[in-house]
Amino acid sequence: MRFHMQVREMTWAHVLAFRQSYEPTLNELHETERVISHLRSIFGEHVMGLPPPLLERLLNAAPWSYRWLHWLSDSIRRIEPMDGFVLLRRRLVNPGQYNEALSVLQVAERLVTAGFNVWFDAPALVNGNTKVPDILVKDAESNVTFHCEVSVLYSAQRQVDQSRVVERLAWPLMFQDQERIAWAGRLLRRNYPPPFLWCRF
Repeated sequence: MRFHMQVREMTWAHVLAFRQSYEPTLNELHETERVISHLRSIFGEHVMGLPPPLLERLLNAAPWSYRWLHWLSDSIRRIEPMDGFVLLRRRLVNPGQYNEALSVLQVAERLVTAGFNVWFDAPALVNGNTKVPDILVKDAESNVTFHCEVSVLYSAQRQVDQSRVVERLAWPLMFQDQERIAWAGRLLRRNYPPPFLWCRF
């Protein structure tokens, strides 16, 4: 026997309306609209095809999720002018490469803020072989360059498992019925058992 779950299609207009419904001031409403509009231009029109960790944060009404999404948009804006950004963007929008690309974004944004220039996925010749490190970093003052390979940050198996629990929680609340249930949540303890998940409905 096969079961079919009815999933309601969601658009960026739904995401914006959801997030603005929790913003108390006109200034914050405009700021949320700016952030959502920018993320839409980066990640494309198909909301249901977004990387699950990003979709979960877009549909989480906790105050920290607003700060995080503002950080994501601002960080992308800082590095958009950098060479090779289109290659990093391609990885960010790919659900299978999102976590790794997000780690590259975090590192690159801090380097750019510190005054370095960065170039994503720049080919490098190492011992006669062509390698493609995540970031080529250049100091304009000294003209020194170096390559940077980024590992996925905070990817311990326990955290991965806990994040999957949050994703499983978000799905039935937001997509399994015509009536969505607004929720807010955060993992309060990640690195040692037992994990503690705080939720508010």
